[in-house]
Amino acid sequence: MATISDIASKAGVSRTAVSFVLRGKDGDIRISPATRERIRQAAAELNYVADGRARFLRQRASPMLGVLVDEIWASARPVLLNALSTEILGLGKEILLGVHHRDPEIAKRHVNTFRTYRTFGVVVISGSDYMDDVVIQSLIHGRQECGPCVCVSIQLPRPDVTTILVDVRGMVREFIRLMTLDGRRHLVCAGWGGRTFDFLAGMFGEELKSARPMEGEVLRLPAEGDEVGEKGREMIQARRGKFPMGILTSNDADAVVITQALMDMGIRVPEEVAIVSYGSPPLMAIHCRPPITAFDSLGVLPAMARKAVEIIAQDVEANGMAREEHRFLPPLVVRKSFVPRP
Repeated sequence: MATISDIASKAGVSRTAVSFVLRGKDGDIRISPATRERIRQAAAELNYVADGRARFLRQRASPMLGVLVDEIWASARPVLLNALSTEILGLGKEILLGVHHRDPEIAKRHVNTFRTYRTFGVVVISGSDYMDDVVIQSLIHGRQECGPCVCVSIQLPRPDVTTILVDVRGMVREFIRLMTLDGRRHLVCAGWGGRTFDFLAGMFGEELKSARPMEGEVLRLPAEGDEVGEKGREMIQARRGKFPMGILTSNDADAVVITQALMDMGIRVPEEVAIVSYGSPPLMAIHCRPPITAFDSLGVLPAMARKAVEIIAQDVEANGMAREEHRFLPPLVVRKSFVPRP
């Protein structure tokens, strides 16, 4: 790898002159245009790249934002990463990405890398609660080297750092409000389980307690392949006396499967049963018949990313800020499975 000494030897100048020119400080000393051009040409021919780590250590700062994420395949992660990248590039800075795959040792290694490169802050895209605890504590202890930390969460707020999260509770309240206005007699949070469903169902149950006299329940359908099987259909049939009913699902895939089962059973959507999804990528929802009305959980992610970068910049400037929560309510994208009353 080429060094400043190599460039100085090739260009026939001092190391000091090379350093000033390559750092854009050549106006601070007298260096002729011809010499500046000779230095730059020598650097290009030697394919020179500056050692950023040394510069960051000297300046105790870097143009990089650390981003720590558990995985990048889940639907929300790529959208968040793209939005963060857009925000950071717009500021003339860069992202240093670490993916820990829910392994605490890998997470700690990434945190140490952020500390080494003196990131100006770190955004943690939230995964499991246990991993969050390990990651956040490491970042809090390393704040002097890697800057302030903000957690972007799809579900739960953090008690120890500023958190930006999707307002799932607000979404459930809005679902109950709209269904009440529409005259629905019974509300159901339905699905096959999983972490997101369990979280949504917990919120749903809590909010129903304060929404009386509205009736409702969590309906965990039995696993019978990728469809609503015989037992699931029996569970739905047993609730015909509670129509018109509203169903909330934790993702578009579940909403599509349940909608098709209802239609196959001769149950009219949305007249007898309205379907609303806590949406993910909308392709399935759009092509279902009828198309699924959904809370756009991905649509708020760019605004959440923008807020995360804004908070870190403010924290750096103010040299520390109080812990906060910022909630973003997903907008309702109305399609034919449920049309709210005006």
